[in-house]
Order: sequence, then C-alpha cells, then structure tokens
Amino acid sequence: MSDDEVKRILYVQTSGVESPARSATVFFLAASAAAMDVEVGIYFTQTGPTLLQRGTPETLRVKQGGATLSHFMDQARDLGVRFYVCQPSLDLN
Repeated sequence: MSDDEVKRILYVQTSGVESPARSATVFFLAASAAAMDVEVGIYFTQTGPTLLQRGTPETLRVKQGGATLSHFMDQARDLGVRFYVCQPSLDLN
C-alpha cells in the first residue's frame, strides 16, 4: 500500500448493554486507529444499537468504578470516528 492510499477500517459492534465489559473495546480500537490517520467507522448491529440509546452511554460503566461509556465514545468521535447503525437492528431494540 502506497503512502497516497487512504487507509480505512470499519469495526462491527454486535454487543450492547447486555455486555458492558465488551462495550468500550470497539471505541478504544477505533480511536487508536483514527489517531494513526486511518478513516474509521463503527457499524452497530444486532444488540449494538442499544449502546446509542439516549442516556445509556452516560450511565453504562465498563467496569465498576471505571469511566462511563460516553467517555470512550467521545474520544472516538473527537478523533473523527463515524458511527453507522443497522436500521433493522435499531427497530428491534
């Protein structure tokens, strides 16, 4: 891959509020890649869209006493990570 080619990554988040311990990993990985000038997106499907429900990121903690999910989401967004949602999954959750 030449230096002129755009590097892109799309992460797929299939876990939602039922798995708090797995919820922050995708945002951490996406933020890390974005910090290395990679175009990054996260696609939320299955129960993943439940992480985006209003008020959820501010209350969901990855581990007891740890940072809220909104902290990790904000880091990713601040670095330009884009969020995409599967409409059928959104309708089911």
